Amino acid sequence: MPCYLISYDQHAPGNHEKLTQTIKGYGTWARILESTWAVVTEDPATKVRDSLQSYLENSEGLVVMQSSGVAAWAGVFPDVSEWLKAAL
Repeated sequence: MPCYLISYDQHAPGNHEKLTQTIKGYGTWARILESTWAVVTEDPATKVRDSLQSYLENSEGLVVMQSSGVAAWAGVFPDVSEWLKAAL
């Protein structure tokens, strides 16, 4: 199954919990940084985007990218690092 990286700018606090719960609803997920997550799902990127976009204001950004399996990182928690190695 594809692994998608999700990154967003959310300034309005009202929908933060709903956005987080929707991301966690994918079942296989990791929070990489404050506003960056990874999820494993069979859904296409457009469907993931559409499911999250309703929790953002028009001025807030959202990116959903499928991982190519090639990555490098620093400063993430060790358990997240292991999750990324397995998922990518």
